[in-house]
Amino acid sequence: MQVILLEVNLKAQSTIVRFTSCPFDIEYNGALFQAAGDMLDISDLDDTYEISTNGITVSLSGISSIQNIINLDAFLNAPIDVLLAEVPDGQNIASAATYFHRGYCDTPVQKVDLESGLIQIDIETQSVFKALDKKPEFMGCNYAAHSARHNGDLFMDSVANTTLGQETWKV
Repeated sequence: MQVILLEVNLKAQSTIVRFTSCPFDIEYNGALFQAAGDMLDISDLDDTYEISTNGITVSLSGISSIQNIINLDAFLNAPIDVLLAEVPDGQNIASAATYFHRGYCDTPVQKVDLESGLIQIDIETQSVFKALDKKPEFMGCNYAAHSARHNGDLFMDSVANTTLGQETWKV
């Protein structure tokens, strides 16, 4: 059977939180993934051939064991891995797993049903590249900045020299 494994590294709390969509605890690579009530939803992930900074949203219900950690804002910017794992029938050890998503957590959104006492948690993530497409690049054609960031790159030695009134290339 195929299950989802969710691992969040809460560095501020020096703890790693692991959940699985399986109805019982699963072991993978020597680590125990706790059965997490219901894994309600994982948003769609678009496969493209471009570097993408899109994240996903994971919805969990029945999670009460980490309520105190969530209240401490420990999830903010915590690394998160979402894996798809294969568990052979009658076993609780995942034989193989592949990464579905890797990134960083945003602050979880909690939805509390006061009548039933159940908690639903929505964890939005950022891509492992974070906001790569929103960070300005100030390097431009500044020789000093380019040399400092790309040691050994000879790009600036081959740029156009326009001081003679026409473009000539130096090599």
